[in-house]
Amino acid sequence: MRCCILGAVMLVLACSASADTKPSDPIKLSLSWDMTTDVEGRVTRLDAAKNDRADKVPQIRARLEQVVREWKFIPGTVNGEPAPSVTRLNLAISVLPLDADTVRLRIDSARTGGYAAKMKLPHYPSSAIKEHATGMVVLRVDYDANGKVTTVVPDPDAPKADRFLAEASIAAVKQWTFVPELVGGHGVPGSMHMPLCFSLSSYPGPVKVPACGWTPPGESVPLGDGESLAINPVVKLTTEVEGRTL
Repeated sequence: MRCCILGAVMLVLACSASADTKPSDPIKLSLSWDMTTDVEGRVTRLDAAKNDRADKVPQIRARLEQVVREWKFIPGTVNGEPAPSVTRLNLAISVLPLDADTVRLRIDSARTGGYAAKMKLPHYPSSAIKEHATGMVVLRVDYDANGKVTTVVPDPDAPKADRFLAEASIAAVKQWTFVPELVGGHGVPGSMHMPLCFSLSSYPGPVKVPACGWTPPGESVPLGDGESLAINPVVKLTTEVEGRTL
C-alpha cells in the first residue's frame, strides 16, 4: 500500500537531512514508542517518544502505528505464565520517494527492549585530545530491575577502542539511568550494546572525522552514536517486518 503524502512532506524531511542527501535519496528516520502488549502478545497501547525531526511529518508516525498494532509479539512471563508487558519499540525506516506527491515507507529494523533515560555525555580526556585520538567506543551495559547500571565494559564483539576514550565512556555511563522493560508491572534487568563516538572536528588542524557506526552480530542496521540495542529483550517481535514496504 502506498503512503500518500504531499510532496511538501519530502521537502520538510529533506531540509532536515544531511547536506549530502539528494532529493531522490531515501531519507532515514528513527521512531520510538513505549509499547504495551497483553498476555497474547497483541499491542494494546502505543505512546510516542518525542522525535523532533520525524514528528514534523505526523502522517508517517500515524501510518506506522496502524501497522504496528497488527504485529504480534511474545510478552514476558511471571511464574511461567504470559503477563502484560511494556517495552520500548524502536523502528528505523527509509522514506522512499515515488513521485512528486507519493512516497513509500520501508521498515529497515524493528527492535524492542529497555532504554537509557538519564544520560551524561563522556568527558573528552585531555590525554586523548593531546594525541588527537578519535573514534568509537562500544560498551556492553547491564542494569538492574530499577534501571540502575550494574556493569559497564567494552563490548567484546566490537572493535577495540582507544583506552582513554573507553575509560571516559565507562565513567560516564556508570552514572546513567535506564528504563527497564516491565512484566506484570515489575521491572526486568537488561543488557545493551551501545556505541559512543569521539570526534575532534572542531579542533584546529587537519583532523579526520571518524565514521561512527557499528553493526552488532546478527543485525543488518548499524547503531549510531548514543543508540542502543537490547541484548535478549523480554518482549520479542514474531512478525517478519524488516524490509517490508508500506
